[in-house]
Amino acid sequence: LLEEYLHDVGALTGLGREPIAEAPSLTALLPPASTHLQLTHAADLAGASIFALLAGLQGIYHVSSKPLTMQRLFDTIARRRGWLPMSLRDDEEEEGGQSRSGEAMPAAYWATEKLESAGYQF
Repeated sequence: LLEEYLHDVGALTGLGREPIAEAPSLTALLPPASTHLQLTHAADLAGASIFALLAGLQGIYHVSSKPLTMQRLFDTIARRRGWLPMSLRDDEEEEGGQSRSGEAMPAAYWATEKLESAGYQF
């Protein structure tokens, strides 16, 4: 996946004449495959803001995707772009909610049910 990405960037920018990075060295810098993240698209932020104003909503409403793992994100991007898949490194959870790298494992995420129950559709 990273090799194809670097190739595409090189083709678009002209920087691809010399190898600038190797996929294994870049994957070492990425979070583990099991790392959870939530994404927010600018169109969702704009749409939710306008919806909240028109509906007269007050309070705090979260606007983000449902949690997904880094590996799922990379798999989705590769599939949509027609790139070869790439496996990210694993970092298994140990006792006490700590990963081998010492980072706390995520226990919560931003839920959007409040905004959805008000009538907004992502």
